[in-house]
Amino acid sequence: MTLGERTDPDTPAYAECPPPGQARAAALVDDFGQLSPILRNWRRQFGHAVTGWAAHVEVDDVEHPSRQVCEDWGPEVRRLALDAGTAAHP
Repeated sequence: MTLGERTDPDTPAYAECPPPGQARAAALVDDFGQLSPILRNWRRQFGHAVTGWAAHVEVDDVEHPSRQVCEDWGPEVRRLALDAGTAAHP
């Protein structure tokens, strides 16, 4: 999962989807259910509302994801929004 970047002040709900190697924060977990606590922690650290982008990938090192993982990161990833204490999976 990568931390989305809110780059358009006119559209506050929009968050760009940076690939793992370019995101301010990234997380690698074994189970999708482990992402919610990470999103809550990111909210405490980065601000009230955060958006994470998650996808099933295989990596050996979250610090140095493979080129293929970064190149394939895009429209197929799942948007996870945490706003006012709730998680949304549009």
